[in-house]
Amino acid sequence: MLTKYQLRTTHLLRRTHILTTGLKHTREELEVSLERTLPLGEQQRTVEVPPSIVDVAEAYIQDDWQVAENTGVVWGARYQWHSRYGFHLTPKVSFAQRLSESLRVRASYGAGYRAPSLKELHFVFDHSNLGYKVLGTPSLSPERTWGLNVGAEFEPVEALDLRVNYFRNRLRNLIQTVFDPIQSSGAVAIYAYDNVGRALTRGIEFGLSAQLGDWLAVNGGYTYLRARDQDAQRDLPGRPRHALRVRAKWKTLREGRLEIKLRRDSAVWADTEGTLRSPAGEEWDVNAEQPLWGPVALRLGIENLLDNRRDLDNPGDLRSLRGRTVRGGLRVQL
Repeated sequence: MLTKYQLRTTHLLRRTHILTTGLKHTREELEVSLERTLPLGEQQRTVEVPPSIVDVAEAYIQDDWQVAENTGVVWGARYQWHSRYGFHLTPKVSFAQRLSESLRVRASYGAGYRAPSLKELHFVFDHSNLGYKVLGTPSLSPERTWGLNVGAEFEPVEALDLRVNYFRNRLRNLIQTVFDPIQSSGAVAIYAYDNVGRALTRGIEFGLSAQLGDWLAVNGGYTYLRARDQDAQRDLPGRPRHALRVRAKWKTLREGRLEIKLRRDSAVWADTEGTLRSPAGEEWDVNAEQPLWGPVALRLGIENLLDNRRDLDNPGDLRSLRGRTVRGGLRVQL
């Protein structure tokens, strides 16, 4: 159970500053028990996760400063108290400037802090039917980061938007899910949460949105990522160096639609030791809806069109177990 209370105020100062301050309290509670009926009708209750409570109190301040007509600076800080991990301060500053009607640049630098949730500490995500299980780790430490982002947005014409962003993050005690080859079987992959003492992630992201006439819209992005465990001097597992996402949506006759999605990730290391390699993954999804008459429309969807899925004979294959899935039906709007 999650309970939140928040108090927030905003003030306009000297027409150029918007000052936001606030207080926030969050309580997270977790208890997991299993109740079953025995063959003779007796009730049995097994406590899988004993009652746990975490309280987090925060005070924050942010100043949105309009330095000039086309230039803005936002600075702020958050001071947090965690009932398990104590106090922590996270400052941040960002800058944005419009150089022309079609070009905008921005940059930000700041600290980040994330304490592990009770689910990451204790809970067992049992999705064996989907091919995986994630085990909580009670000894996790909070994750701390310092991150830099520099980017630009370019809109040469109204129907085309191009984006680029460079990022670099230094992390301590990075919380990640780690594949456990010993407990895993061919059908079920077992993961657990773990901390990486020192890690560095850096890369560049490209994005595109285009409206080609009234009938076709395309958007997508490509990310190049280098994610390194600096203590072990090897790549972090489960983080593809190349990731591509594309979606195209067509309008068809009589207000129908056809949508195609592509997700492609390069091969990744499956374990922290760098001994198991998961192959590149690629999935195509197709969804269509075509009005037939009056309020009736035909729907058709195909997920994982090419049927790319996990090889059960490869213990390091982290791709989805889900094969090609076809669904269809009629929609009637009353």
